[in-house]
Amino acid sequence: MFRHLPSLLLMLVLVASPAAARSRVEIAQAGGYPELRVDGKPFFIYGVEFPYSSFPPADRSSILADFKSLGINTVRLEVRREWHETRQGSFDFSGRTRPERDLLGVLRQLAALRLEASLALTLDPRAPDPRSWVRALA
Repeated sequence: MFRHLPSLLLMLVLVASPAAARSRVEIAQAGGYPELRVDGKPFFIYGVEFPYSSFPPADRSSILADFKSLGINTVRLEVRREWHETRQGSFDFSGRTRPERDLLGVLRQLAALRLEASLALTLDPRAPDPRSWVRALA
């Protein structure tokens, strides 16, 4: 199935903060339309994309804090397999091979600021097992 797709982008909305992880997230009907709710209250996403791998790790905290001060509540991170797979089947999400790969550090920074994270996982249909990418993140 994956071999025939030119690309596949899988959007996962993850709650980054420990307090928010206990929140109840649901899609409810309101006036005949779907509505995203967190803890029973409507939640509107004010988001921005943050290409974390393009910024030095030392600069990320201040950039994310600036987003927060502008009223941003959700940060989208594009997580590319070819960036995090250092060799076939071996992934670096902690920055051990290169500091710019520290996805876990970015998620911790988002949690500290109580910002939501939306992860866009780019799957490579040419990979021997494209699903291994999703399993590596679990």
